Amino acid sequence: MKNQKKSPDTRRAILWGIGGAYILYLGYSLLQSYFSGEATAQKDVLLCTIGGGAFLLIGVVLVILALRQGMLALRAQAAEIDRIEAEERAALEEKTEEDEDDAQA
Repeated sequence: MKNQKKSPDTRRAILWGIGGAYILYLGYSLLQSYFSGEATAQKDVLLCTIGGGAFLLIGVVLVILALRQGMLALRAQAAEIDRIEAEERAALEEKTEEDEDDAQA
């Protein structure tokens, strides 16, 4: 069980989370340059405010989607593990019953 590979959904969620965090950082940097006064030209101010806001919005959406996708993947893995354990328990109980029947005969 320790050598299980990550599912494609889990890898996708990790990549979306990293990408979303980076885009959040870029949006923060753009807005930081606007509020610190580095952006002086009208084009720079427009780019920093609109670009920073859009990047923040996209980054938040990506991080939320990554968290949801990751949680769904973890739940699916947990359900699969529970199913396998239940099958193993049922097989063990069946073998135990067969052994008891053989011992009584």
